[in-house]
Amino acid sequence: MSEKSVASLPRSGSRLLDLHHIGLRMIVIGPLIAVAGGRWGSYLGLPGVPIYFSDLSVFLGVLFVLLSRLDTRSAALRMSPPPIPRALLVGSFCAGAIFLIGALRSPGFSIFAIRDSLPFVYFLLIPVFYRAIESLGRERAFRWLRNALLLHLLWFAPAVFKILPSVTIPLIGGTAAFQPRGDFDLLIGGLTVVVIAMDRRMPSLLRGALCLVGSAAILFNGSRAGLISAVVLIAVVALLERPFSDAKKGPIRLAVTALAAAPLLLIVVAVTSAPPEWAVALQKLVPNSSSVYQSGQNTWTARLDAWALLINYSIDHGSTAWLGFGFGANPVLNSGAVRYLSGDPSVRAAHDNWVTWFAMVGLVGLCLAIVAFAGWLGLAIRRAIKYRGLNSIGLGLAIGLLSAASAGVILESPFGYMTMALAIALASQRGIDQADPRTQAQVSRSNALPQRVAESNG
Repeated sequence: MSEKSVASLPRSGSRLLDLHHIGLRMIVIGPLIAVAGGRWGSYLGLPGVPIYFSDLSVFLGVLFVLLSRLDTRSAALRMSPPPIPRALLVGSFCAGAIFLIGALRSPGFSIFAIRDSLPFVYFLLIPVFYRAIESLGRERAFRWLRNALLLHLLWFAPAVFKILPSVTIPLIGGTAAFQPRGDFDLLIGGLTVVVIAMDRRMPSLLRGALCLVGSAAILFNGSRAGLISAVVLIAVVALLERPFSDAKKGPIRLAVTALAAAPLLLIVVAVTSAPPEWAVALQKLVPNSSSVYQSGQNTWTARLDAWALLINYSIDHGSTAWLGFGFGANPVLNSGAVRYLSGDPSVRAAHDNWVTWFAMVGLVGLCLAIVAFAGWLGLAIRRAIKYRGLNSIGLGLAIGLLSAASAGVILESPFGYMTMALAIALASQRGIDQADPRTQAQVSRSNALPQRVAESNG
């Protein structure tokens, strides 16, 4: 489209274009609220009503984007972005099919049915998250993520070190503000260390100090699942980025890392009580005859018993083996598996997302979920190897979430499925920054070419 024809468009088209960009940014802000606040951040919302700001930001953003597309003048102003990767669309279709299975099998409409369905609503929207991240551009998306992680570190480290107490406020339902959740917040802590270490614009001394504080907070918390997922995340990103392979800077980075290890351990020992909680977490990872390990082993054995009981219960109920009990049902309680999972009747998930989804949507839904994640991770791995940077961060976060979800209630929770949708969208980005002015100019010339040809033929 020529500059003259763009200038002749009514201003309403420009306003709708602004609405389009605002909507895309609101879609990104939603999961970043969960990243910055962790569990309590995802439950930040209207008092007394299960309406949360993170969900509200996403769904209002989607609404704004849809409204902007109703006007052809706004569509004329927008550049035509590259097509969404097929793997994302196939995974989105699988998530939509799972949503239909769970909804049709649901015993009735309830708040629990809505909560059970929301993970697949967010997975259905992954192509939308992909487009929203793409509109931000790689550089800006990295800065937004870094800022959210700095906010997380700002409260997480003091809370872990017992400097910042948890508080109850009306805007947060179901949990207290500044109360860390071991598995998820440790994973986000590992992500914080990785992103800060990769931020070349931040002064080296500040980067080192923040990484030191973040690492100490991870070790101090003592959560086994969180520690494993954080290590997995850091290992995946390090494997892709190869920070020590640089001929000039590699040895320096290795030396700085080695030197940081000693004061890090001293800090942890200084702020922890005996026995140190980080040592408790490490002991849980290494088999021995200590009571600490036996306690962790017994917990794992109890979960295996719960999963076996829940799977057998689903198989024994005819069609539920194929299509599940549906959203809103409580097979964890009805099967008796809850007694192996703390015994709290409010526990509705099996502490493993695959077992939980098998009970809800059966073998058909579980296979669709496996196909979706296989496609998403396959695309993410290919692009992370090719482009690295933002893609490596997204892939590490996705794999870290899956490792934590294998023994916890992560992907069934708002903070988990929101962050997973964000991770897949980050890991699937193309290497070209769509927000770069040079890229926009090139796309504008490409879009204008058919218009000029049509005008010359006319």
